[in-house]
Formats: sequence, structure tokens, C-alpha cells
Amino acid sequence: MVVAMPELPEVEIVKRELEAKIVGKEINVVRFDTPKMMRPSPSGFVAGVTGKEIKAVRRRAKLLVFELSPLSYFVCHLKLTGRLFFRKPTEVQDNYVHIVFQFQDKTELRFSDSRKFGFCHYLKNEEELLEILAGFGLEPLDDLTPDAFYRILSGTRRKTKVVLMDQKIISGIGNIYANEALWLANINPVRPANELSKEEAGRLFLAIENVIKEALRHGGSSDQWYRHTDGSKGHYQERFKVYGRVGESCLKCGGEIERDKVGGRGTFWCPKCQKQ
Repeated sequence: MVVAMPELPEVEIVKRELEAKIVGKEINVVRFDTPKMMRPSPSGFVAGVTGKEIKAVRRRAKLLVFELSPLSYFVCHLKLTGRLFFRKPTEVQDNYVHIVFQFQDKTELRFSDSRKFGFCHYLKNEEELLEILAGFGLEPLDDLTPDAFYRILSGTRRKTKVVLMDQKIISGIGNIYANEALWLANINPVRPANELSKEEAGRLFLAIENVIKEALRHGGSSDQWYRHTDGSKGHYQERFKVYGRVGESCLKCGGEIERDKVGGRGTFWCPKCQKQ
């Protein structure tokens, strides 16, 4: 089964929930059983974060950024199957937990990951943090503007869907929301990006904003692994317009949704509404 990675809406929701739950807490103990998930080394990570207070939680692309005091950072990437749960130690025992941050009040932040692709990375200073963040592109709900978006598309002949998912160009959009936005904007996923008119690029820009905001309103997509920090599911998967709906009727024209691979990822579109 192809697994969908948590995207901008899901990571943003986790960030907002953790802001409310763990800011101001001091990390007392770190337990782990999978060394490869802790960077630059398990010993360096544990020594770097233990005894420090969490001052802020931020998001950049699909990355969670934890600011510590005294000043340092760690970043966390959920990858394909990562989940972050905030629990009391006597609450439910979550599956696949490989890193546990226990705070002074005994509450816990648990990093669960079935495939163990996710990681936490300790960074000694802001310079190290900025070096990592420099690899990400513009944010759809922040510094990406319609004009900048059109310039990005105009500058490449790559398939439009591939461009949307390139994290070095645009941050946070993954397979689910690329499919949904392209359908909403009536853009074929394989069209060369530089063939889109300014009007089409503007339509796609608004579609990206709309699907991300709608996903945020409905708690993100829990069609597979993603969960809120209390373990509950999001509900945006109940509102998918095209993603995962191969063989079903298009909600616009009634035609049949088709599926293929674009850029190595499952891609869903309506041949009538999204003509090549």
C-alpha cells in the first residue's frame, strides 16, 4: 500500500496543538529504542535537550521546529507514518512509540512511527537551524504570492504536479493536496508548468489556498496514519474531491475519475474537467 505523508495542514495542526500543550514545559527525561531516529547521535540529542524548556513550536514546510531555552533547537519530521502524541503516563499505551520526551510534570510527548523513517535532530544554534530551513521553498499560506507562483511555473517545463510537490520550490504540498488543487483548478497534472497562462496559474494558486484552508478547518486527512496529538482522527478525507476516487464519478461533470502515476506518485484526475 502506498502511504501518504502528512502534509502542510496535518503538520500545522500538530504544531498548533503542541503550542497549547507543551510550551513552557521542561524536558526531564528522553527515552528511546531506535537510535537512527535521533540525530546527530542519540547521546548528542539527549544531552542537548534534557533539562531545557520548550519556548516555542513552529512549522516550516513539513518540519516541526522546537525552540528550547537555553537557546537551541530540535526539529522533527514525521515522514510517512510518524505521529506525535501528548499523554499522561497512565493513559493509553500507543503503538510503535520509539522516542518519549517526559516533562517535569510527568506528561509525555511520544513519537510513534511504524516505519521508523521519521527523525528528531538536535541543533546547537540558530545558524544550524537556518542551514536546514534554507532547503525549503516558499510557503503557500505565507510568502508565496500569485506573481511568485506564476514565475515559478513559467520557469520550468516539468509537469505541473511535480512542480507543486517539489519542496525546494514550494513548501508543504504533498500528493493529496496537489491532486485536490489541480482538480479544483481544472488543470491536468501532466501539463508542462510553463504552458499555464497567468489566469490558469492564478486559478491554481487560489485552489491551493482553498484546499489547504479547508483541510485545516476539518482537522487534516486521516485516511491513513495521521492523527491529532490526542490520537483522534481528522476528517478532511471525508471531503476528498478526487484523491483516492479512481473509478468514481467526478463531482463536477459526472465523468469517471482516472488514476496513473506522475512523478512516481499515484495521481487522480478527471479527463473531462482536466483536459491535457
